Amino acid sequence: MFISKKDLKKVIEETLGIGDSQEMTIKSLERDIKNLTREKAEIEFKKTLEEKELTHLVKMKEEKILIETQKKEIDLSKKFQEKEMELQKEYFEKVMGAVKDGQKKMEDIYTKILDRLPNVNMNISKKG
Repeated sequence: MFISKKDLKKVIEETLGIGDSQEMTIKSLERDIKNLTREKAEIEFKKTLEEKELTHLVKMKEEKILIETQKKEIDLSKKFQEKEMELQKEYFEKVMGAVKDGQKKMEDIYTKILDRLPNVNMNISKKG
């Protein structure tokens, strides 16, 4: 990926014409171009792999957040249902208490009314 000092010195000498011949310079430049294009391809490949990994990690994080929010939603709905059942139970107990009180008061009224009425026993006989 990086060019060493030796290779850099060689490239400089070849480009300035200090080397053996121009043909050697052209071959070394072609070799350098091939190396650089290979390095570029490797870097681009690594970049695509890293982008895929990042998108995967982002997707995993989003799914994790979604699962956590669903858990919180379920917990809240469970607490709401428990509270609602508790309130319904309290209301039912109040209503049943009121019904029982009403029934007891009604029985007391009927007994008072029956106590005030004279005790009449009638014999009904069949003539025939």
